[in-house]
Parts: sequence; C-alpha cells; structure tokens
Amino acid sequence: PTPQPTTGPSYPAVSPPPPAIPCRTVQAAPPVPSPPAALEEDKPAGIITDTIETVLQPYVPTAEHREEGGYIPLAVGDKVHVKWHGQEGEEIGWGYGARVLDNQDGWFPLFTLEPPPAVAPVPEPPQSALPKVMLHRRTDNPSTHSMLRPSPNRNSTPNSDLIGPLARVLVYELVETWALVRMLDASNAAGWISQSYLHEEAHVRPPLPATPPPDSGPVQPQQQQPPQAAQPAQQQQQQQQQ
Repeated sequence: PTPQPTTGPSYPAVSPPPPAIPCRTVQAAPPVPSPPAALEEDKPAGIITDTIETVLQPYVPTAEHREEGGYIPLAVGDKVHVKWHGQEGEEIGWGYGARVLDNQDGWFPLFTLEPPPAVAPVPEPPQSALPKVMLHRRTDNPSTHSMLRPSPNRNSTPNSDLIGPLARVLVYELVETWALVRMLDASNAAGWISQSYLHEEAHVRPPLPATPPPDSGPVQPQQQQPPQAAQPAQQQQQQQQQ
C-alpha cells in the first residue's frame, strides 16, 4: 500500500517584527588630547617640568581649538602648574599643565609665560620750524622776480606784487611744492610761490657783479735809488767845520 504522508504539529504563525522607532543619533564627544608621553631616551620630544609659573600674556583658544578641546584659556596673573614643554613637531612652542585655580589641565602656548614684547615709543613729531625767514632767489635766473599767487596753483592769476632777487620773506606754510610767504618790506604783501625759489640765508651766495671791475693795467715796479757812497772821514770833518 502507498504510504500516507504524515502531518507534523502545527505552529502559530510568526508575526513580522514591529517597525523601527526613529531616534536621534548622538555624536561622540571629540577626543581630548592626552598628556604627552614620558621623555624617551633615544628621541627626546620635550622637557618634563614641575613648576608653578605666572601667566604674563593672555591666551584665548581659537574656535578650532575650542571645538577639539584640550586647551585651557589663560588670563594675566593666573598660576599654571607647568608639566611639559614641547620640543618637537606640532608641540614646539606649546606647554601642557594645569591651571591652579580650578585644576583644569590642557595645552597652552608657552609665550603666555613670557613678558610681552616691549613696545617702541612712538616718536613725537618734530616741531615745526615755521615760520622762518628765507631768501628768494631763482636758480634758473637769479636776477628774475617772482609773482605772488593767491593760491597754491600755477593756474591761479598772480597778484601784482613781485619778489625781487635776494628778498627776505617769512615762510608760514608749505603745501606740496608751494610756500605761503609774506614779504619783509614796506609792502608786507603775502602770497604763494614755488618752494624751489626759497633758500636758507646761509646757503645763498651774493650774486656776481654784472661787469668786471675796470682794469688799471699792470702794476709798475718802483725804481729804487742806489745808495750813496760813504764819504771819507776827513771830508765829513771839513764839512762840519765849514
């Protein structure tokens, strides 16, 4: 006879798993730089220290350093327990230690332990030497007069006042290549002239005469009279007796 198939035990139907509940992913905190390793004999990378030092310059970590963590802000006057001076790679110029106030440890730049650089004093501006007396003399033509102008502009219409050669003027103001002067004479006129026409009194030589002095001819040497011969003593006695 043909064997009949056997029927196994019945099991309850398995329901599908419930849908996953969405949740917000929490990011892990950024890793904090660990303290530097101990000093190696074959490859020194820093100097182990154990000193308490005073902060002389403030330090505020940058936004990048604040995001990374592991850096301590310092203010002038804070006490720092310095444990490490970096001497290699990215640690050069950085120290590791703890702020004594709250024992917060981390990295900080070593310049904070040094006095601030001395600021060079700002030199005071030199006192103005104006007004001062100068002489008017044009180098292109020493015997030429100059016209005073109402403004420091070559296109301005000149005044009717003229400054003669070697005239003394009082300089009040300098603007670019122009000088505001006042004539030291009866006219007392004022106006603008070119600075190139003004010279210090000690630097101006008197002009040469227009014509050379008249020639008196060569000097004639004076003729010297020959000395008289000495008379005999007898002739001198006879002259005295006469």
